[in-house]
Amino acid sequence: MRALVALSILAAGFAGSAWAQTIGAPGNVKLNEICESRGRPGCPVQLSIEGQITAETARSFTSLIELEQKRVGATIRPVVNIQSTGGDLQAAMVIGREIRLRTGTIRSTGPCHSACVFAAMGGVERHLVGIGLHRPYFAYADTNLFSEADARYKKMLRLIMDYMFEMNISEELLRVMISVPPGEMRLLPLPDARRIGLNGVDPAYDEFRTGQEAAQYGLTSMELRRREVAIETQCGREEDMRSLADLHKRDACRKATRERIMWGLDEQNLVKFNRATEERCRELEPDSLERRLCVRRVADALRTPARP
Repeated sequence: MRALVALSILAAGFAGSAWAQTIGAPGNVKLNEICESRGRPGCPVQLSIEGQITAETARSFTSLIELEQKRVGATIRPVVNIQSTGGDLQAAMVIGREIRLRTGTIRSTGPCHSACVFAAMGGVERHLVGIGLHRPYFAYADTNLFSEADARYKKMLRLIMDYMFEMNISEELLRVMISVPPGEMRLLPLPDARRIGLNGVDPAYDEFRTGQEAAQYGLTSMELRRREVAIETQCGREEDMRSLADLHKRDACRKATRERIMWGLDEQNLVKFNRATEERCRELEPDSLERRLCVRRVADALRTPARP
């Protein structure tokens, strides 16, 4: 299969003033949904990237995020939908680092070929379809000395390896890339993308998120993971579901059992817990520290045996 757009390393840098793109303006980066909760850290915003990735794409992407963050008055969390057949590797890395800095999510229904994959690596949650890989190469290789070309190629590989290490991506992905000539494209099967770690949750972010959730329930990370296994055992694993009906049944099971198992409550106390949190904590901002502490106090009171 011939590559549609090459993943190339260009000499152009990213210096200079960034330009702002208004919502819906022409270009291959758009801000589709703004943050609705001004002043709330981590407020999600929806962006899209379509077409070839260039230095201009990276500048536009960064500028849009900075303008939205300034408007909101707090950090934002980008949710990026990307469809691209490739482009400038350095620009893709700028986009990837910007997404990771803000613990963003990236999605693609395909294609996501070549340099697009490097932009997608920046998501701490990645959901990609239509992943296409081939060996990176130079747009301009103007040298008469093999030694210079060899040194330049090795420098490129070190750049890529350092970036992948930064993004917590397995070097196995690079081995697959360099095995495919620049004039070809290898589509990566979804099971391989998950096994390599390209699809799924970044391991460092998983530790961070698990720690936060464990603290919410008053558990250690180890105990929270143990209880997650108990839920999976009871309701089944997503990858074992064979039909949409099975998935719906699993989701219903998880919804019915998760809070009971995580809080360590029986059915009777779970009813009391839900009623008490509705009465005592409903005026508090959702996802706020105050509400989490309120809910935790209700659960602790129900878990504490009554004194004789």
